[in-house]
Amino acid sequence: MVGGFLVAVAAVGIFATTSGTGKGPTTRYLVAARALAPGTVISNGDLAPSAMDLPSDVARQAFRDPAPLAGTVVLAPLGEGELVQASALGEPNAGAVPSLTIALEPADAYGGNLRAGDRVNVYVTYGNDVQSSTRLVTAGAEIIRADGGDDTIGQAGLVQLTLAVQEDLDRMNLLNATHTGSVAVVRVTGADLGSSGTTYAPEELNRESEAPSNPTSENGG
Repeated sequence: MVGGFLVAVAAVGIFATTSGTGKGPTTRYLVAARALAPGTVISNGDLAPSAMDLPSDVARQAFRDPAPLAGTVVLAPLGEGELVQASALGEPNAGAVPSLTIALEPADAYGGNLRAGDRVNVYVTYGNDVQSSTRLVTAGAEIIRADGGDDTIGQAGLVQLTLAVQEDLDRMNLLNATHTGSVAVVRVTGADLGSSGTTYAPEELNRESEAPSNPTSENGG
């Protein structure tokens, strides 16, 4: 009798285990099938379906059908397997200014109070001590999209800015800055825009609590 009882208990355990399988996510959303750089024109081979559960606000920005995305342009870098969201894609336009997306802490992005049409100067700071320096990477970049980042997987709390940057050198410098330094933007809509490339040393920035009006580039700027 004891043996029969143990067999019955084992059978119930197996049933409970097997009956619990197959209850994972069933909704399939599109992810990047490979690493996609900004400027990539999407084709079907660039996307792959992946089953996952998403919060409703994130799901609204995601995609399930690849057909409407064919021919769209990647605005922000997408890693292999990363969820494809609306903020990372744009419509192709042969006459459009090249653009790219950067993700910043709100304090480095005018408190997040930026919107499409605003223009910003983009700065990068290298180092975090008395030897640090701050450089103007590009001036007067137009914001063509601004997202709070709260509904973006992997970017929670960050502000994502898609910037139109005309000059190829400025785009390369900005991409390099996002990987090697600390980037911040200053809203300059309606201001007299300066030229990029000036570098300020900490002692210059701290002198009388403001940068000199006609600085000289003493630090390789």
